[in-house]
Order: sequence, then C-alpha cells, then structure tokens
Amino acid sequence: MGFFRKAEQPYLSLLVSFIVLMLLPGVLDEQFWASRLFDLSLFAVLIFGAVSARAERKIYVTLMGLASIAILSKGALWFFADTVFNTLFLTATGFFLSIILVVFCRHVFFSKQVDTNIIYGAICIYFFFGILFTIIYVSLENITPGAFIIPLESFSSGLEQDFALKLRLLFYYSFVTQTTLGYGDITPALPLARNLSILQAIAGQMYIAILVARLIGFYLMQKK
Repeated sequence: MGFFRKAEQPYLSLLVSFIVLMLLPGVLDEQFWASRLFDLSLFAVLIFGAVSARAERKIYVTLMGLASIAILSKGALWFFADTVFNTLFLTATGFFLSIILVVFCRHVFFSKQVDTNIIYGAICIYFFFGILFTIIYVSLENITPGAFIIPLESFSSGLEQDFALKLRLLFYYSFVTQTTLGYGDITPALPLARNLSILQAIAGQMYIAILVARLIGFYLMQKK
C-alpha cells in the first residue's frame, strides 16, 4: 500500500473542522459550554486528521489509537478531576500531532503535482503546528506554574475547568504568536517559554513565506 492514496484525503473536511475549532467555541460566553464546544471541535480535528493520513496501516492505526486515547482522557476530565487524565491527554495529543505533521509534510513536500488538495494540506499543516505548540505551552505551564502571565483570568473554579480554560487561552496565545500579532494580554514569563514563542513565531512566518507561496506558485504554473 502506498504512503498515500490521493483520492482518499479529505483535506477540505479537515480544514473545515479547523475553522469550526477556531470559531464555534467563541460563540458562547459561558465558560463551561465554551470549553465543551472547544473539546468537541478538537476531537473532530483529531479524527479527521487521522482519517486524512491514511498511510501505511501501522501509521494509521497508531494515529487512531493516539486520537482515541486523547479523546477518552479529555472526556474523562468532564467527570473525574485527576491530573493523570491531564497528562495522558497532553502526551497522546503531543505524539499524535508530531506524527501527523511528519506524515502531512512528507506528502506535501514530495508531491509531484500541486493541486487544491495539496494546498489544503499545506494549510492544515500550519494549523496542526499551532495546536502542537498549544500542547507544549500547556505542558510547560503544568510543569512550571506561572510560565505564562495571564493577568485577566483566574483559575479557581476547579481542576477540570482550570485545565480547560488554560487549554483555550494558550490555544489563543499559540496562534497569536504564530501569526506574530502579539497582543500582549498573555505573555511568557519563563525563559524557556519566551524562547519557544520566538521559535514558533519565526517558524510560522517562514512556513508561510516559503512553503505556501511555493506551492501556490507551482499550482498557478500548472494551471497555465
């Protein structure tokens, strides 16, 4: 079986799930339901991501297994406040994102023909990269509380609610950093957090400037 079968890559569906993840949770102001919508949208991204990466059977099974562990552990946090589930969710999601980025990059970078599907895949890589740094930031904040300064928010409503809010806020921070907007409402306090933020900002800009522009250029040349 080939590394990818082009006709079986629903990159557009995955891209739509990313857009839902960005927009839907923000519709509600109430923290509880906003967190639930965020979790459900993230679950959809993980599932669509695993389905999109139908590579060799071992890779596909590994991705589905990691996605299942991440979904079950995060879902367990809705009912049981336990740091074990936090750690399990972050670990499984981190490995999932690392593997899927390699799979997607291999497909996009080494594709002999650039079409709309490849361009959608390149955009999905950008989103996955931002989520991966979200997981890194949340893990760092869990290991070293105070790694990020969030002056306008308080974490005092319980373990599960605090973790859910932290995940959403650092998701926002990750993409604000990746796009170099830098609003300044959330700031890195730990030196490692600052260095990671710099790395993400540089990598995000280089990715857009080099890879996406190159793919679109190839696509336009092929159209001509």
